[in-house]
Amino acid sequence: MSGQGSLLRGRMASAPATGRHGRQALLVQAKMKSIAQNHKKSVWVNVDLDRLYTQPPYNPGRHVGPVKLQPLPGKGRGLVAERELPLAETALVCEPLGGALAGPEGTDLGPEDLLGHLLREQAEGRLGPADRARLRLLYDGSAADSPSSQRSRSVGLDDFAARMQERLRRAEAGPKKAKGKGFGAAPAAGTPAAAAATPAIDPVALGAPLLTPEELRPLVRFNCWGNSFAELGAAPLRQEPSRAVVGLWPEFAMLNHSCAPNTLTFNVGPYLMVQMAREVPQGAELTTCYLGELEQTPLAERRAMLRASYGFDCACERCKAEEKLPAAVSAAVAAAYAAGTCEEAMALRSAPTGATDRASVAGLEGALTRAVEGLEGAMQAAGLEAQACAWLRSSAWPAYWTLEALRDLPAQSKPGAGLFGGGPGSPKPFSDPEVPARLAAIVESVAPGSDTHLFLVLEAMSRAAETLAKDDPRMADLAKDCLRAHIVRYGRVSDAVLRELLQARSAVPHYLGTITLGTTQQQGAGAGAASAVTGPMLGGVTGVASEAQLRQAAAEVAGLV
Repeated sequence: MSGQGSLLRGRMASAPATGRHGRQALLVQAKMKSIAQNHKKSVWVNVDLDRLYTQPPYNPGRHVGPVKLQPLPGKGRGLVAERELPLAETALVCEPLGGALAGPEGTDLGPEDLLGHLLREQAEGRLGPADRARLRLLYDGSAADSPSSQRSRSVGLDDFAARMQERLRRAEAGPKKAKGKGFGAAPAAGTPAAAAATPAIDPVALGAPLLTPEELRPLVRFNCWGNSFAELGAAPLRQEPSRAVVGLWPEFAMLNHSCAPNTLTFNVGPYLMVQMAREVPQGAELTTCYLGELEQTPLAERRAMLRASYGFDCACERCKAEEKLPAAVSAAVAAAYAAGTCEEAMALRSAPTGATDRASVAGLEGALTRAVEGLEGAMQAAGLEAQACAWLRSSAWPAYWTLEALRDLPAQSKPGAGLFGGGPGSPKPFSDPEVPARLAAIVESVAPGSDTHLFLVLEAMSRAAETLAKDDPRMADLAKDCLRAHIVRYGRVSDAVLRELLQARSAVPHYLGTITLGTTQQQGAGAGAASAVTGPMLGGVTGVASEAQLRQAAAEVAGLV
């Protein structure tokens, strides 16, 4: 199964990129744990990421890393690592069935939009038997003992590959004499009874009939993915406008849900990338998140959404930890979330420029401070581990985000100043690098490498370059965090392309992890654009970044004009 869009939609207003270096590049060549910048290609997936991120004509095709599809207790099936998968590796490059549907940036394209698109493709002869067969192999929400569910559990990743066309041709030509193995073959003598009972896959029967709207609707609902804007680093380099997209990428649809997933997903043109956001040992399951923005809500809200949309109660590690909390901690999480989503807090997020100063929202700030401090105190009293605390802060994200935004405000209202930045000549109270850095740490616990995470670390680095001394040790730490987040997302790319990806993202107006849609099409470096940073900052490509090297790199960024 798959949910739609695991990236923050970015609907809130925002200020232009903070600091005079907000549009400059940051490149720190480093070798950190499981991240070596000495290859252009993924270890497991033979894709030239440099070309993918910069050249639209480049067709990487479908690629699958060392993962396999296998039955999982209580989950039907899922993707499992066949060997250890390090951080920042490319696990999957997927192509859409029937083509992806694109629309104007900011459009919330959903399952019904994709349903209409696929039905039109079928009516016009562009959704052939092979694609129809692949679609019918996906989960459709049926009961576990239904024929369609049993059939979907019996397939492998190769059944979604281009060879389906060849298998369909062979099947239509007539079966060969039984050899006891092969696509759609009868079980050989001695085959275990359980395996023999698995429904045989007949590619002709699956591909020949046209899909009806009633049949296609649940397949789309349970398996599609979408986002309301493009990959904001790669799109400018590819000279493509930012567009909303929704589609059905079958290999990605095999990923099960977790509220703290170990992969991240984004599209580059029509291709869907699945990157490793955490290290995964051999035999462990790869997971994604079906929740979108609701990933950063308490347990009850997350489970209610998943139950309503997908029909299951999540039992991921994060959910199991949250359901075992002491009552006092659970109450503190609920109180903090309520404070962050109260009417006044929600109204504040859309406040017009110049309408808000810190003094005017002192009551809200006090309520949020008490709620956040109450949660922090409850977690400390319960002796919770650091990971559990990070997850709970994410569950109370609206309170933490709004409180940091309030503390970022100017003390007094002045012309052009407001919650989300000011116009020309406005004061600059939005300068403390610790504000976005603290929020970035919360996001990283559940969504490392996400758009929200990347914009927060970029803003922290930009503010630091504006306010801290070049030799301040905090510059090195922020440079490391910024580099790490971008490598997690983009993987093994060359120095030049990583530099341009950073420049393109820095050019998008953003504030505390939120972006302004409708401003991204003409922003960014563009493929082959000259960089303000003209060479490697840390010497050799295999060199290890020491604290001194990171400080030097941060100083170089701070010195850019």
